[in-house]
Amino acid sequence: MQNTLQNFTPAPLLTHYHAQTMLASIGPRRFFVRRRADKMLAAAKDQVINCDDGVRLSGSYTESEKADGKSLVILLHGWEGCISSSYLLSSATRLYEEGHSVFRLNFRDHGDSHSLNRELFHSARIKEVLDAVASVQQQYPHQQVCLAGFSLGGNFTLRTASLASEYGLQLDKAAAICPLISPLNTTDDIENGLWIYHYYFMRRWKQSLSKKMQLFSDYDFADVLKKSKRLSQLNQYFVPNHTPFDKAEEYLNAYAVVDKTLKKINAQAHILIANDDPIVQTRWFNSLIKPANIDIQITKHGGHCGFIKDWKFNSYADDWLAQQFLIQ
Repeated sequence: MQNTLQNFTPAPLLTHYHAQTMLASIGPRRFFVRRRADKMLAAAKDQVINCDDGVRLSGSYTESEKADGKSLVILLHGWEGCISSSYLLSSATRLYEEGHSVFRLNFRDHGDSHSLNRELFHSARIKEVLDAVASVQQQYPHQQVCLAGFSLGGNFTLRTASLASEYGLQLDKAAAICPLISPLNTTDDIENGLWIYHYYFMRRWKQSLSKKMQLFSDYDFADVLKKSKRLSQLNQYFVPNHTPFDKAEEYLNAYAVVDKTLKKINAQAHILIANDDPIVQTRWFNSLIKPANIDIQITKHGGHCGFIKDWKFNSYADDWLAQQFLIQ
């Protein structure tokens, strides 16, 4: 089922997709989000999750103030984001205020987790995310378990939902905001789009890889980082050397969301996308066959993971998540 939202109208001067995208995680929004999140963060408990094969992931759990065990929401950030990214903190705070317990999960090598595993992060590592979700829901049992993610986190959310039954996970609801659909095409779009987005992802990825070299002295790809000017150039080196795949195209297609992914989702699922998203373009989503059990909402404005409503930097995405995950 597809619904086009009519009730999201950004404040004046906030309609442009670049403003929406940039304000999702940078700029003055950080101050407002952090202030609203103070109470939730004060109650948060950071922890390390032990997954199969010795993998360790980090995260933070905040129990509902009601401590009634009714609903747990596990949140996944985007690529080179973390559990403290403004968009994730904003949604976590709103859900906590609505009465949910919240677990914010870091992907491998995101946030301050670079030291936990020697091997590098790559987006085809779905098994450790499945393990982490299983561990969290076992450690913190709730009547309802929901999973939500932004961008790459939305991609992981949809793939996790498609494998939930196979792995015996409790997953009642899933929600993806601006999910990455076609990594191959989106990489090309970023390289050929507005330079600032390509610069941002290159800078963040290189910073992450530099941290890895500092922690593990046998890694030596400083020259590659120095010489590589494009995402595709980094992929050409890191894919054959640090993933199970021989070619970048094979790797990028390995974690694409395809028709089969959506068809295998049994949980109640919701997707929110913006028609003006400059990073994950709507045309890649439009090519998919949408099962009837997945609710899709499209806004005219919103950019990439923004959906900023007003000059206090509140987000419609938070309202949307709260509505999809209503506690019964």
